[in-house]
Amino acid sequence: MFERSNSSGKSTRQIREKLGRNAELLAAIWLRLKGYKILEKRLRLKSGEIDLIAKRGKMIAFVEVKARQTVELGLSSVPDRSWNRIARSAQIWMSHKNQYSDHDWRYDLIIVCPRKLPIHRRDHWRPK
Repeated sequence: MFERSNSSGKSTRQIREKLGRNAELLAAIWLRLKGYKILEKRLRLKSGEIDLIAKRGKMIAFVEVKARQTVELGLSSVPDRSWNRIARSAQIWMSHKNQYSDHDWRYDLIIVCPRKLPIHRRDHWRPK
């Protein structure tokens, strides 16, 4: 398949990738400002990818980060099948981290929109 490129020669995919990395960096900074410790960034497992894993107190947050033009688009941008992949990856990660066996965990969403502070939706999704 051919990819479109802009005047700088970068493909649309490369631009989206960079935008996503920047959003993840902003989300990590936002979480740190809120008192979280970032444990992992861009964790890739066979079961799926987790953008950020953060800890505050006895809570582990598995965070999906979305860069979108509006909050509404961000809220609807992660389908259940993606959350299920994130949940499988979270279970695998937790099974290898005995030091967190007494911690609770949840699935958060951070939406990064232009010219706005990031929106952090704690406990945004739960497995069914």
